[in-house]
Amino acid sequence: MNLIQINIVLKTEGTSQLFNADWFYIYDENIDISRVSLLNNVRGVFGNLIVQAEIFRRNDELKDVQSLVKKGISDLLRIFQCNEYDIVSSSHLEVEHTYPVPLIDTPKIISTLKNELENLGIFTFLVFMEIGIIHFLI
Repeated sequence: MNLIQINIVLKTEGTSQLFNADWFYIYDENIDISRVSLLNNVRGVFGNLIVQAEIFRRNDELKDVQSLVKKGISDLLRIFQCNEYDIVSSSHLEVEHTYPVPLIDTPKIISTLKNELENLGIFTFLVFMEIGIIHFLI
């Protein structure tokens, strides 16, 4: 999977407090964004709203990154009831081969990954698995 990460800072103070979460998932076929992280809530910072959004595409899927980013920012502005004048800054990043792991032999895969991480001096304290995706919190 390819990840297109959109980072946006909005000058709408207090908006993140409307969402009592560190992140939320979007299940809407008209929105390409899968997950939105509210970094203000994660870090306990108040002021400008700091948002990180994730769009996933298969590695073999043709994609127009600029169009996806433009639409993603538009969707975020609609979600947070803001407009383009509220944008303090925005950027995006494309990452190939992100972390989704198939569910076949999951316990074996987790054990292998944990061992490899420990060999690098990285020790996991929690493995969170949901919808076939494994996140390591270190």
